[in-house]
Formats: sequence, C-alpha cells, structure tokens
Amino acid sequence: MKPLAFTYENTPVSAELGTKITKELLYGKRVKVQHANGVPLEKRYITLEGEVLPTQAIANEKIDSEGSLDESPVAVSHGTPVTLIPSSFVNPRNLTKAGAKDLTGFIEKTTYQISLPKKELAPGLYKTDFLYKDGYESAPAYLDVREGESFLRIGQEKAPVFIGKSQATSIFDADDEAEEDSDAIDFGF
Repeated sequence: MKPLAFTYENTPVSAELGTKITKELLYGKRVKVQHANGVPLEKRYITLEGEVLPTQAIANEKIDSEGSLDESPVAVSHGTPVTLIPSSFVNPRNLTKAGAKDLTGFIEKTTYQISLPKKELAPGLYKTDFLYKDGYESAPAYLDVREGESFLRIGQEKAPVFIGKSQATSIFDADDEAEEDSDAIDFGF
C-alpha cells in the first residue's frame, strides 16, 4: 500500500492507497489469444519493405527544424508553458466536502480502495484531485468515506447538458382510438 496525504480544513489526514478495482477483479481475468503451439500473439509493425518489427523497435524523438535532437522539451498546453505537478504521494491534496449532486457531471474511470485510520474523516463525500505519477494536469477525484470502507474515485468532470423545461407529447383524437378499439374486440355477438 502506498501512503497518501490529504488536508481537510487545515488538518492533515493520512491514508493508504489500496487495491485498484479493475474489471478483472470484478468480472474475472482476460485470456490472451495464442497460436496452436501455445505461443502468445504479439502486436508487430510491417515496414514498407515488408520487414516485421516488434513494438519495442519503434521510438519517438523530438527534433528541431534543423533535424537535431531537441534536448530541452517544454510542455505547452493551449499555447502556454506548463510546469510539472508532483504526484499525490509526494504532495498532500486538499479535501473539500461534496454532495451527491456534485457527482452528476462526474465520469468515473478508476477506483481504488483507501484505508483511513478510524475517525480521521466523518463518513461522506469529499472532492480532491489526484495524480498517480508526476504530471502536468491532475484528475478530479472524490473520496467516498463510508463506515468500514473508503474509495477514491478518479475520473473527469463533464457538465450535463440542460435541454429545457419541455416534454414531448403526442396529440391524438380520443374518438378515433375508441372506434379502433371497438372493432378489435368484436366477438360477433
């Protein structure tokens, strides 16, 4: 388990990141496709000359306009340089109280079990952000604290689209429907 640190209302909260809840844990393991002789299939690339290359043979490098290697890559987001943000294991993340309404626009991608010391946080939902490794953008996350178990839900925010206060209806003539029903139930008496 990896140690995590949060702050809630200027109080440090310690936690440990537990098991990642994956589809394999929930539904079982995926089986790899194999040849008849038991060798697993691998992804390969074919060059224009017909040569087969393993995926490890392909690499990407950044070069400048003269064709020489660029030694100092700069991360840019929307035209402005961005700085590297330390991971959540290094930098404590702030927690704010959240409600169930906050989850309406949240798309969950990853869930981890979290172990919290007893009585560190009251049961409820807390909003934070999370970075597993150092990166340039953190992902929104919710810490779901329950009696006996806690979960860290990581994903992305997506605002639901409000269409309007209208309801689709169909207009029909009640007399026409009554005539159709009377013919359908005619037993010939």
